[in-house]
Amino acid sequence: ENLTLAAGTGNIAFTGAVGATRLGAVLINSAADVTESAGMTVASLKQVAGTGTTTLNGAVNTNTAQGVLLTGTNLAVNAGITTTTNGVVTLNEAGTVVIAAAGDITSDGAVSLTAGGGISTAGDITTTNDNVTFASATTLTGSVSVDTGAGAGDIAFQSTLKGTTAGAENLTLAAGTGNITFTGAVGATRLGAVLINSAADVTESAGMTVASLTQVAGSGTTTLNGAVNTNTAQGVQLTGTNLAVNSGITTTSDGVVTVNESGTVVIAAAGDITADGAVSLTAGGGISTAGDITSTNDNVTFASATTLTGSVDINTGTGAGDITFQSSVTGTNAGVEDLALTAGTGSITFTGAVGGTRLGDVLINSAADVTESAGMTVASLKQVAGTGTTTLDGAVDTNTAQGVQLTGTNLAVNAGITTTADGVVTVNESGTVVIAAAGDITADGAVSLTAGG
Repeated sequence: ENLTLAAGTGNIAFTGAVGATRLGAVLINSAADVTESAGMTVASLKQVAGTGTTTLNGAVNTNTAQGVLLTGTNLAVNAGITTTTNGVVTLNEAGTVVIAAAGDITSDGAVSLTAGGGISTAGDITTTNDNVTFASATTLTGSVSVDTGAGAGDIAFQSTLKGTTAGAENLTLAAGTGNITFTGAVGATRLGAVLINSAADVTESAGMTVASLTQVAGSGTTTLNGAVNTNTAQGVQLTGTNLAVNSGITTTSDGVVTVNESGTVVIAAAGDITADGAVSLTAGGGISTAGDITSTNDNVTFASATTLTGSVDINTGTGAGDITFQSSVTGTNAGVEDLALTAGTGSITFTGAVGGTRLGDVLINSAADVTESAGMTVASLKQVAGTGTTTLDGAVDTNTAQGVQLTGTNLAVNAGITTTADGVVTVNESGTVVIAAAGDITADGAVSLTAGG
């Protein structure tokens, strides 16, 4: 049994429960306010027009593919909406859509929310591998979880997304093999913790200001096109397949930046990382970077093979904060990409070969110990200061007049140094210089060795 209602500019009210025996299709052709108070069990619920507010105070349940389609001016959802049999939920209001924490949507079809005056929500959304779309500016009034299932089912925020109380409203997303898209700015009022449990591609386009950003899994590429800013110790922690960082990442309050991708990490020149905690980058398919990294006396670790696609400056501050390259470091264009390192009282370690494609100028501004283990092929190597021991265990080769210029405390040369193009070798240590039998110097410029100890 279907029910069709047209109230013109009048109101429609359902005071008691609707559908103890399920009704058929309920169609509202016109009304001012529509109020449903005690639940509605129907084949489908459709509103074509409304000039006031439609309020759903009781749970709505449908069991056909038409599901719930509501068009009007304002909508308030204060209890759950459940659809089965591929039933969609499509909300299209000229004014506002307000979804309470109790207004969870559990849909067996796609969910689409549109509101000319904005969406305010604290309700969770769950679908069975179907898309969820927030087509309008959205404000979280409570923590929200959106889960499209383990299969395909995109999650899209097509406009801005913000919180109500800075850092309070969390957002948890699971898109399975679907994509997650943030088209507008996220966090004009800072969101709380943003957690991505699964997705294929994740794309953020206009900046993200959140308490923290964590991705647990991703089978495609996560792309950060807008600046990311976090303000808790959780910082930014991204695990997936591929990552592209095209804008800056900033963390405060001891916030870490931890990236662990099974594929590639590509950091553009605009993708500088400024972290108040440790930075660790891992990529099974290699790291390509032109972005600078700054930390506040915290370690910076490149755990995988790294290619410089532009000049890079890494600065861990004046205190402790190691800089470690645990695998190879290479350039893109021979002799072009410079590397500047400032470790304060921390140490600098090159575990793998440096310069498979020759790096440009390598400048060490400060460090305790500096250890190079597998050779260094660079335009020039210069150390300005060091409080510990600089150890060259692999052969050093330079091809500019700057050659090799090392100033610090102690130096141990355990492999050959070769300079061309008039390259000098100038060593000035306040402590000792120890050159092993294998540490032959072959220079195309002057050689000067000074050691106070």
